[in-house]
Amino acid sequence: NKKQAKELLDMLVDSQSDIHFNFEIRAEFLDEEMADLFAQLPCSIQIGLQSADQQVLAQVNRTLDPDRFYQNILLLHERGVVYGLDLMYGLPGESLESFLASLDFALSVQPNHIDIFPLEILPGTDLYDRNAAGTLRFPSPEEIAQAAAVVRAVDIFYNKGRAAGWLDLLLSNFHVGAAEFFRLLSEQTDLQQIDDAAGYQEKAISVLCAARNKSEYELLAQTLRQYFWQLENLGLNDDSVQDYNCDPLVLIACLEDGITDFGQILPFVQAQTTRLRMQDENGNIVFSCS
Repeated sequence: NKKQAKELLDMLVDSQSDIHFNFEIRAEFLDEEMADLFAQLPCSIQIGLQSADQQVLAQVNRTLDPDRFYQNILLLHERGVVYGLDLMYGLPGESLESFLASLDFALSVQPNHIDIFPLEILPGTDLYDRNAAGTLRFPSPEEIAQAAAVVRAVDIFYNKGRAAGWLDLLLSNFHVGAAEFFRLLSEQTDLQQIDDAAGYQEKAISVLCAARNKSEYELLAQTLRQYFWQLENLGLNDDSVQDYNCDPLVLIACLEDGITDFGQILPFVQAQTTRLRMQDENGNIVFSCS
């Protein structure tokens, strides 16, 4: 009930609580007034998408208006509200390709994180009864295994690696889609042995440069990765200092000037060891290179 939801949010806003709230919502119910209320609360929002394939959703009695979903998510994005998405794999009527298409759609709205779960068929549900009757078609075991490998790549690179803010910039320079990128990573034996997000991202970027024959972009791509990793983890250390293979502030200055093409940025960058400090002895955020 949208009216009751707004009344509850109004009450929480008026309480001026320091509690961080976690809400689970359906994007279809969002409007500007509700988004404004969320923006006034210390909160994060989880949104159930499950799939972006209409035929797959019909199998589980759900619907999706992609344009409306995108526009409603944009209301949160414009207000700086933190939001994540839920996706599922192994749904009836799904294939590996349709799952990857859903992943592309989910990542196109730039969620802070994306939680992807395998389908569970619970007793007492309509899905359980239809499965028992043999009327449902599920992905093959091979497709399930491939999807699970893609999910691992997304979780380490995107979620644990906090890549929401820079993944689009990276992939646009290599002219590759998000799902294609994560499928590529899922097929790399070396990456299957890495669980550390920073190490995984470093190796993944090397894999991407080699796959797209863009070795000249690796210096910039690794600098981009390292800069955002240092920025995102600033609060975890009393002092944040890292060594780079070039001056990261040159890259950031170009991006701030609207230059996002690595080919145009390369002439401004020199390969030299540079130390970037992001915090001074008083705990203030500063940026200095040496």
